[in-house]
Amino acid sequence: MKNNLYNFTDKSGSFISFSAHRIKSLYLPLCNEILMSSITADLHGDIKSGQNSFLMEPASRADLSLSKSSRNFWVYVNKDQVWSAAGVSKNI
Repeated sequence: MKNNLYNFTDKSGSFISFSAHRIKSLYLPLCNEILMSSITADLHGDIKSGQNSFLMEPASRADLSLSKSSRNFWVYVNKDQVWSAAGVSKNI
């Protein structure tokens, strides 16, 4: 069966998806030796230092996309326009 959500681009696990933004509850886990977090396509997420040590209120899969708090990444285009990579800018 063909996977329509993503396609691997190499043997290292890199992938591309052109329809991930349509799935509201989709998230990616982000981990290293110290922190664990998760992030959605619109930059909502949580962060914790362990399964029982939370830096923010614990979030379920549904909570991630419903939360009002999110990360953001702003790009200064010119003196009259800034753009949000998270999709919250006024002029898209």
